[in-house]
Amino acid sequence: MISPPWSVSVTSSLSPTRSACRAFWRIVSSIDQKEESRGNDERVKTIRDYKAKVESELAGICDGILKLLDSALTPLLPRIPTFSTS
Repeated sequence: MISPPWSVSVTSSLSPTRSACRAFWRIVSSIDQKEESRGNDERVKTIRDYKAKVESELAGICDGILKLLDSALTPLLPRIPTFSTS
């Protein structure tokens, strides 16, 4: 296994954001399920609209993190030979 060139502090700094996002997602999903089981269609629609906005924001955050990793950290990784399967 190859160790990443970034420090544990970089990984740790991303962890709270990831944990907060997952916790928030669980809460919103739980509310969605409860309102749906109660047959409250108007609230379900509002919650799902909000979830769509949150998903869009989270996708933007994730894209930004991936671009950062790709541009700043990936070039530091040692070259790993690839093997053709054909």
